[in-house]
Amino acid sequence: DEVRALSEQQKALTDAVQTLTEEVRRLQGGGGTGSGGGAAGKEVNKINPHYPLGVAGQREWGYHQEVKADLDEDGVEEKLVVIARVGRPPGGQDYSWDDGQPWNVYVEEPDGTRTYVFADWVQLGKLVVGVAGTTAGEPQDVAILALEGAGWTLYHVDYQGPGKFKMVEMASVPIMTTTFPPEPGGAG
Repeated sequence: DEVRALSEQQKALTDAVQTLTEEVRRLQGGGGTGSGGGAAGKEVNKINPHYPLGVAGQREWGYHQEVKADLDEDGVEEKLVVIARVGRPPGGQDYSWDDGQPWNVYVEEPDGTRTYVFADWVQLGKLVVGVAGTTAGEPQDVAILALEGAGWTLYHVDYQGPGKFKMVEMASVPIMTTTFPPEPGGAG
């Protein structure tokens, strides 16, 4: 029952990420899903050298999710893996979340080669990662939605093979734009 519930939750999250990606592209004048969809935005690097790279299954990286998809359109499925460095008490069902923790997203080839596309701190939030274009014959793009206490950011990842990818920041919405009370002489 738990596996079925998690599968349903993963599908709902993937559908939501795909819908968000399509809406952002529509608003920015791009096309629908797929690598040729005209991903507008600025190219970014979300590999922060100050935070460690982990691997699913390592004890300190207690949270992990994965899905298989042909991300580079070579006819072979890769594994898209999302992990967070968070503990889990022995026998516990819940994670020991802090105010923030390092998160990694990587693509693992069948031979075990890993390409990290995201390795950074996520403050007061989480990553929602999905694969858009899951219909046979469609390019399978990766969308990463970073939900943090101060806002959210949507990234599009075009994975082209081991060590080759492009990440574009599609949209960013700050939630906290003003502090109260305003700083003396400042705009707030």
